[in-house]
Amino acid sequence: MAGRVPRSRAEQLAGYRRVLEARDLATSPDRLRVLADDEVGPVRVWAGLSPRTPPDALERLAHDEDDYVRRIAMLHPNTPEAALRHMAALETVRAGDRYFLDRETIAHHPNVSRALRNALVGEGTCRDRRECRESKSMWRNRSLKLQRRLSGGAGSR
Repeated sequence: MAGRVPRSRAEQLAGYRRVLEARDLATSPDRLRVLADDEVGPVRVWAGLSPRTPPDALERLAHDEDDYVRRIAMLHPNTPEAALRHMAALETVRAGDRYFLDRETIAHHPNVSRALRNALVGEGTCRDRRECRESKSMWRNRSLKLQRRLSGGAGSR
């Protein structure tokens, strides 16, 4: 997974076939577990976007070296709270109180516990505390926008 770039045409085509496999909604959760560990970043991205990706694979994607892959995992509705905690802690280390982009999204994730949500809000995560009620609409909107953009669907602009 460590940023290896395919060198031969055959490797490029094999990576492309795995991307198509990860995008296929019929791909099994077991196969998505394998694809979540792929050396090709776009394969991991599409594995993270699949609604069939199991929580243990999403946990691994949340620890990925690639920021984009981690963000995809953060926006998946089945990402377990332990992975969300990890991503929030990672942003805290990197950004401190300069910005809270990931933590604000995590605070509205459907799998976040009340305790974690309250801790994130207490740190000043939400720009407008009135919007930081129990509503998950902000998370849903961000998640849907990203999925539309990646799939090339309507509303991707």
